[in-house]
Amino acid sequence: MTEQNDEPEQRSAIEIIREGVALAQAQDFAGALRSVDLAIHLGGSDVVVQHTAGVIYGMLGMHDESLKHLFKALEIDPNFYYTKVHIGLIFESLGQLETALEWFDKAIASDPKEVAPYEKAGLLESFRGRHDRAVELFTRACALMPDDARLNSHKAACEKAAIAADAAAALSAQLSAPPMTSGAPIASSHQNVPPPWSRVRLLRVDHFPGVSAAFDEIVEGMAYALHALGVTVDVAFNAPLTGGAVNIVIGAHGIPFRRGFPALPKRSIILNLEPPGSLAVQTQAYEQLLQSYPVWEYSDKNFELRKSAGQSNFVKFDIGYTPQLTRIKEAENHDVDVLFYGSVNDRRKQILDRIEAAGLRVHRAFGKFGAERDEMISRSKIVLNVHYHLDSIFEIVRCSYLLSNKKAVVCEVGSGTEIPADLRSAVVGCAYEDLVGACVSLARSEDARRRVAERGFELFSKRDQASLIARAMAETTWT
Repeated sequence: MTEQNDEPEQRSAIEIIREGVALAQAQDFAGALRSVDLAIHLGGSDVVVQHTAGVIYGMLGMHDESLKHLFKALEIDPNFYYTKVHIGLIFESLGQLETALEWFDKAIASDPKEVAPYEKAGLLESFRGRHDRAVELFTRACALMPDDARLNSHKAACEKAAIAADAAAALSAQLSAPPMTSGAPIASSHQNVPPPWSRVRLLRVDHFPGVSAAFDEIVEGMAYALHALGVTVDVAFNAPLTGGAVNIVIGAHGIPFRRGFPALPKRSIILNLEPPGSLAVQTQAYEQLLQSYPVWEYSDKNFELRKSAGQSNFVKFDIGYTPQLTRIKEAENHDVDVLFYGSVNDRRKQILDRIEAAGLRVHRAFGKFGAERDEMISRSKIVLNVHYHLDSIFEIVRCSYLLSNKKAVVCEVGSGTEIPADLRSAVVGCAYEDLVGACVSLARSEDARRRVAERGFELFSKRDQASLIARAMAETTWT
């Protein structure tokens, strides 16, 4: 009779440490740590065991332990490429971005044919404002994997971010001169500007390259308006201005998604341009920002809700007209009947499909900004605005630029749409089910389009952005 062994089959340290990864992913943290201890006991001299132990500790947020094992892995094998990438990731999660970049560069040097460190370093370089370096890194990554859609998208985003940064620098340089009225400079002594406001930075948060491009014209209009008030103003990405200046933060909902974002100075203002209920604002970290600084809120509904909840730091901010943004030259020939730009979900797609089925020429665009988008607007008879969700707020961030440029806008305005009373007649507003008919009717009548465009411009241009900003400045205090 053969004697049976009731002991479990001996497992290798590699098997045990991989089980630890699975346990950590399943959030069985105690089990993951037991696996790490056993694997280290059985195979602590194995580079894969030490590396994976570091990865597990990193997954658990135990950064010191993670780095200890990752550095031990490099003692065993100084050229182990994966470990250098993960050391970079740990330092990135700690907000030590320059150190993270050093380790990504070391990973590239260890194995120039691996794509991951190019991607990680490229995104960080763009965030730090070194866009040329970011484009170079993604160009090298795309050479290794030319058909990878994500890498090509990142490269294009970094190229656009570089253009946006150059535009911000050019605008800031332009605004360093005194404001002009009828060709003559205005004395800019700041004598009519409240003391905290003599120096303002419009701080744009780009937690991912180009993600804030939708706010380009809002930021530009605010910059011109502040300049007209006699404020020294500039525009910058991801770099708060210190020394007592005021930072107006645009896109602050992205700060929680970027480790290492510089701390906002005390005299900062959060400009909230996200609609109520947006997933972008439903994070605890962003809510903490909204409670820690003055907030300029564009939604009447959200402003009233916050005020009724006792949040006195909220100030109503209205988006208005700045003459410098009236700049799109209408094309002589309109080869597009209806233009829609923005992301497309099912409810938007259904309307666009139905408009095409009615015989109109529809152009759909996503991720198009600046001159490329302006050229599409100039060639279009109508620009269509459809809510992403059933009940929504009037998309003034998008429509303000169209109204400034005398464009006929057909806009979904349902029973639950929040739209300022003074702009209700600035667009052709109708219920979702009536959008197709409104587009067909307006596309067929040049006179009707001209009347809509002129009325929209007339109503919106009454909203002087400089006056609206001055009002918000007067109502803002810091505790």
